[in-house]
Amino acid sequence: MFTLFHFIFEFIRICFLSAIYGYILSPIVLNNKNTDKVKSNHRTALIGMLFISLFLWRFSYWRDNGLGDFGRVPLNSKFEITMIDFNKACLVNSEGVPLLCGIETLYLNDTTLYGYNNQTYFICNIKNGLLKRNLSKEQFISSLGKNEALTNVDQFHDDYWSNYLLLFL
Repeated sequence: MFTLFHFIFEFIRICFLSAIYGYILSPIVLNNKNTDKVKSNHRTALIGMLFISLFLWRFSYWRDNGLGDFGRVPLNSKFEITMIDFNKACLVNSEGVPLLCGIETLYLNDTTLYGYNNQTYFICNIKNGLLKRNLSKEQFISSLGKNEALTNVDQFHDDYWSNYLLLFL
């Protein structure tokens, strides 16, 4: 039910954004049209094209942050973090195979994902796919992991997407 509500909200949000962007861009794009009727028809077409573009972008790989209680964060073209109910997460490869599940806290530093799950730490280089599991706290810290930088899954999701959502996309 929550997923349906979220989908309807996204649909309405995209409608509003398309209209706003259409009215902002129409004087620039339609500056040489002669009559108001032609401008109105072209503005409607522009808003329709913006709606379709924003809708497709919203559900593309790089913008899809999940619907309802499902969330995801694409790390690169090889890995993503998926989560349900934003309590625990899974590191998933590009084929959809979970590599590590039950992640409780994590943070991303350039090309390295640091995290904690099931009372052990892990480090994953998302550039080359090297995953070190079952590390002790001492091994984690000696591998440049920062225990104080670890955030819960919900905060990780919010931190990643908040910058993109500020751009109204």
